[in-house]
Amino acid sequence: MVVERERKRLDREREREKERDEREREEKGVGGDRERKKGVIHVTGRLRIRMALTHSRAVPSQVMGMVVVAHALPPPTINEVRIDCQMFVTRVNMDLKIVYCENR
Repeated sequence: MVVERERKRLDREREREKERDEREREEKGVGGDRERKKGVIHVTGRLRIRMALTHSRAVPSQVMGMVVVAHALPPPTINEVRIDCQMFVTRVNMDLKIVYCENR
């Protein structure tokens, strides 16, 4: 009986310590949703196009894919990236599906 009560008391203490540690991590920004921060990635690349090799008629070229190089930009110090006429801005989710594309 005494051993069982002591075991329950220790279990409650461990639970309290666990909850306290989780609260401290949340306040410090370690773990959980606060650790996930948004970043800016500068991507440059080209569309890969399969050229049609017919002499008789005009056949539209087929887009095979896009080859890109991505660089993570450092946080807050860079707020703007100059965009020339051949660049565009997109937003993608973690699956690399386009969520937003600038209409130029």
